[in-house]
Amino acid sequence: MAQSLAHTPAPAFRLPVKGLTAAALLLAFMLLAQVMPKADVAPDMAWRGNSASLELIR
Repeated sequence: MAQSLAHTPAPAFRLPVKGLTAAALLLAFMLLAQVMPKADVAPDMAWRGNSASLELIR
């Protein structure tokens, strides 16, 4: 009896959990992408540092 109880909800239960986990991770990364650049560096400073490092590589 325990096998049938453990076997039947698994496909119906794991899929929403995986979907909710993926959605939560996506939402967390989107929120981090919105918050981090404003708190960390000015927008054009990041571009200047990027172009300077590219010129050094060349």
